[in-house]
Amino acid sequence: MAGILLKLDTKETDWLSSRLRETAAKFNNLQDLMEEIGEHLVSSTLLRFERAESPEGAPWAPWSEAYAAKREGGAMLMDSERLAGSITYQAGPEQVEVGSNVIYAAIHQAGGEEVGIPIPARPYLGISPDEEIEVLEIISDWEQKQLEAA
Repeated sequence: MAGILLKLDTKETDWLSSRLRETAAKFNNLQDLMEEIGEHLVSSTLLRFERAESPEGAPWAPWSEAYAAKREGGAMLMDSERLAGSITYQAGPEQVEVGSNVIYAAIHQAGGEEVGIPIPARPYLGISPDEEIEVLEIISDWEQKQLEAA
């Protein structure tokens, strides 16, 4: 299957990784938590399409002059909304993956060359520092709900 998938490796984000390990140690199954995180990351990814910016907040590269001349308006990467509409997540008891199965998803994320035409990277998958904080809040809220239900 063509497409692209983001796997958030929390080992690079020590405090988020530590928090997830603590939560996993307290509770046996984090499936519901991973689904909440997945829903949040899909929502934040869709906001990037609206804002035309990377997870770090950098604006996407503009269209080339030749391509812009052919355009009839519309937002970048949103002509058919197929790419944005394909963003989904898969959650497991200890992980969540966010991505797209659209064949051209990877080239827009990472950039490259397609039939001799260079396509700049316009990253939409990822997690910003603000989103890391929001994920920590999701974890805290989820833990609180679990403790109240016990």
